[in-house]
Order: sequence, then structure tokens, then C-alpha cells
Amino acid sequence: MLSLFALLFTVIFIASCKPDDPDDPNEEEVITKVTLTFTDVSTGAAVLEAIYSDPDGAGGAGPVRFDSIRLDSAKTYNVRIALFDESDASNVKNITTEVQAEAADHLFCYTATGANVTVTKTDSDGTFPIGITTSWAAGLPSTGTMRVELRHQPDGAKNGTCTPGSTDVQLDFVVIVD
Repeated sequence: MLSLFALLFTVIFIASCKPDDPDDPNEEEVITKVTLTFTDVSTGAAVLEAIYSDPDGAGGAGPVRFDSIRLDSAKTYNVRIALFDESDASNVKNITTEVQAEAADHLFCYTATGANVTVTKTDSDGTFPIGITTSWAAGLPSTGTMRVELRHQPDGAKNGTCTPGSTDVQLDFVVIVD
């Protein structure tokens, strides 16, 4: 009788255990470095690389690098953003490729405040813009900021605006237009 009771208890215990939850395929990315590479449209030359770097990620020490962006007035630049996870120096991950692979679930938002710069997204997921590649038109001299934000908009939430979803990364670069 005692062994029957122990067997019954074991079966109930095993049946009540839940398996581990599967990994979320759309888990928020760890982004510790953002690079904006500017190319002058008129010359085709790379003229600026603005970098944000915080190797230990959010919540630890502050960033080790957070560049300002200095643009010439009345010029247009092609800009490419790249995202990296450098939290493990021996295993640096290019997060940009993951964002491209999940383009239907991601949108970069660029919001200028005080800086006379207009940003146009030049890439698409086939329906909506992504914003990995953009065109920046610098107007009259000014100083302000450019908020660069990656929105995660899964499960059909993406509608071309920055409203739905959650934020994967958000940075406010100082922008100076000379």
C-alpha cells in the first residue's frame, strides 16, 4: 500500500510540472553600440561616423562614447545605422542583421528637435519603411537633438507609424548644423 501511494504521488508530481517556456523568437535585443555612418550625397564620400557605445548595457556604467553629429547646412547625406551587442567582447553580435530579418516587426523612428534636419527612410519591408537606411537633409544652421529609436512592432502591429509596439533602443544625439 505504501509503494502504491508513493507511485501515485510521483505520477501526480511529474504530471503537475510544466515544461520550461520556449524562447520568445521576438525577444528584445541587447543593443550596446549604435553607429550612424554618413555619406555626402554630392561626393559619395563617407564624411562622419557617429557612435554610441555602452559595453555593459543599460543600468550599469554610463556610455563610454556618445558622439555629436555635425552636418553642413544645405547638404544631403545618406545614412546607414548599425546595431551591435558587444556585451561579450569575444562574441560581438551584429543586431542589424536580426532587425533586417525581422523587418516586418521593426521600425526606426527619427525625431529632430531644434535641429533643422529632415530624415526620410529609404528602405522598406515591402509594405512599410524600416529606417536602416535614410536620407538626412540639413537645412539652415541650428543646434538640437535627433532621437533615434528602434520600435519593436510584432504580430501585425506595424502600421508605418512610431506609436505601436515597444522600444528596443532610444538615443538622443546632439546635432549641430553649421
